[in-house]
Amino acid sequence: MINKLHKPLLPLALVTLLLSAYLTTVSANNPTIIPAEKKYALIGVSTTFEYLLDYNIPPGLGDYACVGGDGPIPFFDEFAYMIRDTLVDDYGWLPSHITMLMDETNTAANIVEEIRALKEHDSPDSQFLIVLGGHGWVTNDAGSLLPGDEDTYPNVEGRPGHDPWDEWLMSYDGYILTDDAFKLLFDELDFQGKLVVQFMACAGSGLIEDIAGSNRLAIGVGNADRLEMHFYDLDAYVWYALSGCTGAEFEYIDLDMNPDANSDGTISIEEAYNWAVAANEATVPTWFGPGMGPVNIYMLDGIEGETYL
Repeated sequence: MINKLHKPLLPLALVTLLLSAYLTTVSANNPTIIPAEKKYALIGVSTTFEYLLDYNIPPGLGDYACVGGDGPIPFFDEFAYMIRDTLVDDYGWLPSHITMLMDETNTAANIVEEIRALKEHDSPDSQFLIVLGGHGWVTNDAGSLLPGDEDTYPNVEGRPGHDPWDEWLMSYDGYILTDDAFKLLFDELDFQGKLVVQFMACAGSGLIEDIAGSNRLAIGVGNADRLEMHFYDLDAYVWYALSGCTGAEFEYIDLDMNPDANSDGTISIEEAYNWAVAANEATVPTWFGPGMGPVNIYMLDGIEGETYL
């Protein structure tokens, strides 16, 4: 990750020379880093909702549904802006290439429209980042867009081989976008560039399994049954690492580890994921979903080699 220079007394030309040399070194060490003009991001979150969907909780789950009576999700807007600032300030992304859908604009129609709009910039040497957050939960697979598709999915350590539910994300206007809907959309668009997707929602790790595939990297938080309610802080652990945090900055994380494991000057998403897993394990106290077991961070990486922002 590129460290900012704080040498106001140096002549501007010298600062530019030093920074150019550093950037050249980083690029040489990491040939998979994509130029800023080829990178596009969509960040969409809802901290509150126009109304809450009235849906049936699958049998046996009791009252553990993520959508509660009060509705708002605190701090999601802070996470969204933190992600944008990290992309721009630390990784040189162009602000004009980052689309923000916040609350009222984070409707189901807008989410789908903006994902489709990314395709306009697609090429084999482009990169896309999609981060979506809101309430999430599950619905029965039998009545879904792709009934029966949950019988098998990519093998992930510690997870059973059958999933009777479709996981979903709820937009601001109360509509649910299921894992089937995302799968059909991403398969239709068939991005040729590198696609990185993060779902910040309860049951989010179930969402990533349906969209996993070649040239796609997906991150989500969940437990072995994908039925978790969780601290949304866990979703931010990856971004803490990408921001260069070691864990020492947070009182509640008992960890002091450099996320740049290979010391090449930049932090890959894979390195950030490994840091996030370690931070989750070192979090005090360890958080558990209500009767659902420990919550973990999962990544399905179909992009060859290390993936850099």
